[in-house]
Amino acid sequence: MDGWNITVLNVSRSSVTFQWPKLTDVLGNHVRAYVAIVESTDGKGGIAGDIVFSNVTSITISGLEGGTKYRLFATVVDVLGQSHRSSEGLVFTDEGGEC
Repeated sequence: MDGWNITVLNVSRSSVTFQWPKLTDVLGNHVRAYVAIVESTDGKGGIAGDIVFSNVTSITISGLEGGTKYRLFATVVDVLGQSHRSSEGLVFTDEGGEC
């Protein structure tokens, strides 16, 4: 079950939106929540995340630093408390500023 894919939908200066497959189709009603995590690869941009219910399959994480490389992934938590982690994605947030 580990290694399911996430898809990046949008990246801006301070946020990223990504989605994942509906794992209730695979795990049935045993899915209780998804945990979405975004963390900077250099440690300077910090880490952000959120927990969403099993009927949610996408999220926007805000408060990111512009011009920073982030690793993102999601984990599903089942009724037994076991987690199943997605594959990782890498994104660069826009630097912003005027052209």
